[in-house]
Amino acid sequence: MRWTLRALAVAGTAAAAVAVVTAPASAAACQVTNGSAAFGSVQAAVDAASAGDRLVISGTCTGGTVVTKDLTLAGSATGPNRPVLSGGNTVRVLGIEPQATVTLTDVIIRNGNAAAGSGGGGIQNSGSLKAVRVLVTGNRTTGAGGGILNLGDLVLTRSLVSSNRTPSDGGGIFNAGSLVTWSTDLKGNTAGGVGGGMFAEGIATMHGGLVTGNTAGDTGGGILTVNVLTLDNTRVVGNTPDDCVC
Repeated sequence: MRWTLRALAVAGTAAAAVAVVTAPASAAACQVTNGSAAFGSVQAAVDAASAGDRLVISGTCTGGTVVTKDLTLAGSATGPNRPVLSGGNTVRVLGIEPQATVTLTDVIIRNGNAAAGSGGGGIQNSGSLKAVRVLVTGNRTTGAGGGILNLGDLVLTRSLVSSNRTPSDGGGIFNAGSLVTWSTDLKGNTAGGVGGGMFAEGIATMHGGLVTGNTAGDTGGGILTVNVLTLDNTRVVGNTPDDCVC
């Protein structure tokens, strides 16, 4: 498919503050509650839940989770004590299927490793996902989107995508859907191809935040876009080999 390249950048004087820190959460045992019911894994809680339920996550939960229904997944604490969803360096952490609308708050998504040939080491979203105060870090894949592969509708608010990698495109994020960010940073991600911080194949709008320290093997160290990209008070600086192919 042939895309028309068009971008609008509104330079900001300072990056918006991001209320996500990189300190690891406690390695307490995983517990996911749904009202009075408690489960030892996120997938077990998701499978038992009804559409519209709110699941509260505590501790460190290791393994992959696929969500096929409308749910809220909420961390039990904020800041450095947020629970961890880990892929254990062997599986993708979280997959959102096309029929699902999910809200994800106050968790760390880390150490995901998508299967060979697939993308989204930390998160693959094919549905509708709103992520608030979420840290996506230390994930990898051989496909597109070291941290996040977005094929649906994604909103990131006060979140951080950092230190993810892929030998392909989109070290932090590969956006092939619709993406909106609010006060969200992309830092220290690596792509062997293009778009170290983000490859934007779909429409993307970034309100506030900082894109820095990202690296691409080809071009678009910070961002490479082949669609409409709006940067509203967003700084893209200090990326390698360049900041933005927009």
